[in-house]
Amino acid sequence: MARTDGSVFYMNDAAKRLVGLEGADITRLTIADFFPPEQVETVAREVLPAVDRDGQWVGELDFRHFRTGELIPVLYSVFPVTDATGALIGYGTVTRDFRERRRAEDDMRLMNGELAHRLKNVLAVVQSVAAQTLRGVPEAEAASRNLSARLVALGAATDVLTGTSWRSADLRELATRALSPHGRIGERILLSGPAVTLRPELTVAFALALHELATNAAKYGALSNDIGTVTLAWSVDGDGDDGVLAVSWREQGGPPVTPPERKGFGSVLIERSLRSYFSGKAATDYRPDGLVFELEARLKDAAITTGNWNVGQSTPIGSKTILIVEDEALVRFDLVDFFSDAGWRVFDAENADAAIAILDLHKEVRVVLTDVQMPGSMDGVKLAHYVRERFPPTVLFVVSGNVPIRDDELPERTTFLPKPFDPHRLLRQIEAAQVG
Repeated sequence: MARTDGSVFYMNDAAKRLVGLEGADITRLTIADFFPPEQVETVAREVLPAVDRDGQWVGELDFRHFRTGELIPVLYSVFPVTDATGALIGYGTVTRDFRERRRAEDDMRLMNGELAHRLKNVLAVVQSVAAQTLRGVPEAEAASRNLSARLVALGAATDVLTGTSWRSADLRELATRALSPHGRIGERILLSGPAVTLRPELTVAFALALHELATNAAKYGALSNDIGTVTLAWSVDGDGDDGVLAVSWREQGGPPVTPPERKGFGSVLIERSLRSYFSGKAATDYRPDGLVFELEARLKDAAITTGNWNVGQSTPIGSKTILIVEDEALVRFDLVDFFSDAGWRVFDAENADAAIAILDLHKEVRVVLTDVQMPGSMDGVKLAHYVRERFPPTVLFVVSGNVPIRDDELPERTTFLPKPFDPHRLLRQIEAAQVG
């Protein structure tokens, strides 16, 4: 704990052990002494003003070990300390050691990087074998070039996937990587649409389809001259089971278009693969003024939505109200259906930011079930601490399939469940926790 001038006046034994201050006189220390120089300004300009303004601040920072100089990643939670009149007299903190967690995250990033490296090496070998096999065969030269280009497109798709641990892919980022070699984004190639995160199993097929469309446009369509443009646009209509993702590719300003006498591999890849992977409709229209390709699919089959919630029509408000925070869409939708069928009012979100927005709007939420690994700046453990401090009566459950969580990493009165778990047993645990 520290006074408003930053001077420290109390630390418990666990805090002293964490930063190497066992037996030391802490009365000469200030808040700034605990942080590396690059974070001192962050604490002064962002953390403490946020506590004064919002009543708390929660985030990940680094402590400095006073003996070894080691940087210690921590979850740092700060709250105001007031006197009997309500006047601010200092700051209190609750700190969680995040070293094991940081090591696990670093190991995962290393593994993803190694996976990407090995996969690209395999693609390079396949590319070389194909080139050697087809070299010297005149009629096969074009096929060799096309195969090489498609392997490069595969490599670009894996870059997007490995950046998110193969859990998802941002549609705009994927389109930018796939299309930028064919024309300047924002000038010849225009992208338009909301934030949409594609399911990982669809990413490679979608990247290859974009590559084929762009290649055809460069050879025969709008990108074959100096004035033509291509617009890739997507939209989302509705949400949940009724939501629809629509994607369109429209070419303008190119030479007149005539339907081909027969469809080659690229055209078949575009229509059939996307129709299959997206479980939707995919069609190409060879309009005289420019080729148009349209894809339409159910949102739950194609994408991982953000900030979506379902509200039952006749479910009770209060104790039987749950928020499910899970970035895997199928898992989330399954839990939403299960609790809805059990008579609960259900809200759901893909990440912590969306979850916090729902909690601020719907104070009646009494149970929060959150996954640990999620996209965004706040994972499930941080979200659990935020919920416990902001909404103390909430019943909290944290679930994870591969990240080890220690009891001391979680806020008090929080239940940890390893994946997979039985939803019927979970429901019984929730009901028992509410009674208790």
